[in-house]
Amino acid sequence: MKRSRSVETTLTEDVNASERILRTIAGVEGMDPIELTPPLYSVVDPEALDAFVESLGERSGWIEFDYRGYQVTVDGAGGVSVHLVDADETSGP
Repeated sequence: MKRSRSVETTLTEDVNASERILRTIAGVEGMDPIELTPPLYSVVDPEALDAFVESLGERSGWIEFDYRGYQVTVDGAGGVSVHLVDADETSGP
């Protein structure tokens, strides 16, 4: 049985991209962001991620990476989407 879960959010001015990612995934999983393991910094440098998103400004662009079984996409407008990647989706025939 395939599981699928996708969530999209938009950044607010007081929350940076890395924090939004943590809050979104923690919300989906019903836990506190501080309880997420491994820590986000073991997969991507949060400061570099935030700087990248901020540097895009009005230009288009995005960054995508895997974290905790989710495909995470952050776009230049600050939108964050997380899509649960089911093992059936990543395994071969």
